[in-house]
Amino acid sequence: MTLNPFHLPSPPPIHDDQWKEADRTKNFNPILFEVYKHIGTIGVICMQIQPESRAIRDINPKHWALLTALLNRCCRLMLSNIALSHSGLHAETLRILERCITESAINILWLCRKDDPSLFTRYLADGTKNDIELREVILDNITKRGGTQLVIEERMLLSVDRLVRSTGLTVEEIRSVPNLPHFKQRLEALDFDDGYYLVFQKIGSHSIHGTWPDLLKYYLEWDEERSFRPSDHDARPHENQYIFICFLMINTIRSFLSYIIMPKYNVDDFAPQLKQTHDLLRRINESLCEGDFEETT
Repeated sequence: MTLNPFHLPSPPPIHDDQWKEADRTKNFNPILFEVYKHIGTIGVICMQIQPESRAIRDINPKHWALLTALLNRCCRLMLSNIALSHSGLHAETLRILERCITESAINILWLCRKDDPSLFTRYLADGTKNDIELREVILDNITKRGGTQLVIEERMLLSVDRLVRSTGLTVEEIRSVPNLPHFKQRLEALDFDDGYYLVFQKIGSHSIHGTWPDLLKYYLEWDEERSFRPSDHDARPHENQYIFICFLMINTIRSFLSYIIMPKYNVDDFAPQLKQTHDLLRRINESLCEGDFEETT
């Protein structure tokens, strides 16, 4: 059974002369910039689908909120990257946000693939446990002062209590819920091998923690015959920074739509723009990778 196609924007048009020049120079950044923006926009539209829509299956409101919030996060960070990189700079900041987008996208894929209510509960509880720990520290400090409460403590306790209420769980239930599986286990559940964990999590975290590889790549210039010196603010995004997130987010949006719509409908009929965009990305990637897998001489 099919639905009328969802009114999503079509992929940005690429004229023959644009393609020929990009293919000749292997500079697809201007095209990928537009595709990246296009995918972020598609995600923003999809996360605004209303659960009352006739094609949507019955989904727990908390689960719906969690998935749409994660998708919203991914897409807003993508659009932030667009705002940062429109001048062709800020590659180092894009790397930081890419790491955040990647983890949220993987969590969407994992939750949708597993379709297990207990995992949604574990997700809600997992991040809230730290706030409950802070709550205990505040309450302990109040007790040590003989029950005197500071204004800032009252404000913080009200904030934590509101957070706990939002999960639909009690403090005791949150404490007792098992932690989320390790990120590597989540990737394995999505059929990613160990190499993806190495790239997504370990190498991807260089930009978060400011490890030596990140510092050397973006914040230092190294003259091997002399010494190091601080680099200028001129880090330009690499095509791979755009294309990796584009592929990941197209698959994430497709997984989200497959999860929320009734099984009798086909996502490719519902949102043909996703396949069109994926095909465009694959064509760009094939051009960029030309010669990469030939043996060295």
